[in-house]
Amino acid sequence: KVRDTLPTTMLPVGISSLIIINLFSISGFGPIDHISLAFSSVELLSVILWGFEVWNFLVVVILIFTHPVRGTLGIWAYGFPLGLFATSTIKLLDFTGFYALLWTYVSIAIILNVLWVYAWINTGMIFLGMYRSEISEKEARPQQTPIKMSDGV
Repeated sequence: KVRDTLPTTMLPVGISSLIIINLFSISGFGPIDHISLAFSSVELLSVILWGFEVWNFLVVVILIFTHPVRGTLGIWAYGFPLGLFATSTIKLLDFTGFYALLWTYVSIAIILNVLWVYAWINTGMIFLGMYRSEISEKEARPQQTPIKMSDGV
């Protein structure tokens, strides 16, 4: 059961702090539906949500290594949230000016590239397995000889 739902557990990674930052950046830090927050409040909330994303990311990475997903195209579902996590990290770097986040961003980008290579290899293995099973089915079928009509019938 865990293997079927594992890719969807990655979805909250990267999106929550990005939503807060973008929502208040677009509004120019003016009131949104009677809610007015200062820049520092939005910054604190974004850092807290980013911390949740880091925790969620680490939990999912542990799950990936303890329950690897092979033989499905669901492995590609890890890429989008991880890309959002990288975007949220670089946006938070721009927002806070905390340059240690740059190295975090680089680490996430490296992990994302490794994940893409793994996904490509996994996808190739799926198609190779399908090709091999199709070839073995063709070889396993007995060759049919054409039926000859006898002259007397």
